[in-house]
Amino acid sequence: YLTAVESERIEYTFDLPNGLYFVHLKFMEDGNHSHAFEIMINGEKLYKVSDLQENAGGKRAAADRRFENVAVENGKLNILLKGLDGKKAILQAIEIGR
Repeated sequence: YLTAVESERIEYTFDLPNGLYFVHLKFMEDGNHSHAFEIMINGEKLYKVSDLQENAGGKRAAADRRFENVAVENGKLNILLKGLDGKKAILQAIEIGR
């Protein structure tokens, strides 16, 4: 959790064989800013983070989210984090597996 991407819009697209996957997103409030964002995978809104520090239970605490049975049907997995209410999204790591 030492490095992070922080932006109003964070987006990654992965080329993967069709099938079911888990997607594990790793976050930590850096203590310098307040982050609020929504998480979309393959165009579907799956989770809203209203206040990352509150979700994590304090500053510099992890607040990971794991999504199971994410379907890849067109050979692509798209992950989008979009800032809310003028705040930025933050992401420390992505883990994808079967």
